[in-house]
Amino acid sequence: TLDAGAEDAEVKARERGEGLRRGRILRLTEEALEQGGVLTQERRDTA
Repeated sequence: TLDAGAEDAEVKARERGEGLRRGRILRLTEEALEQGGVLTQERRDTA
């Protein structure tokens, strides 16, 4: 779940954008693992 609605709004108000970002990453990671998924990180080179 990318957007958890009211829960995300509370985190953003309390912990700002960084806390919201951290929480979303944790939530997405947990959901992927529960579904047997594997997460990867795409590398984008900038020139």
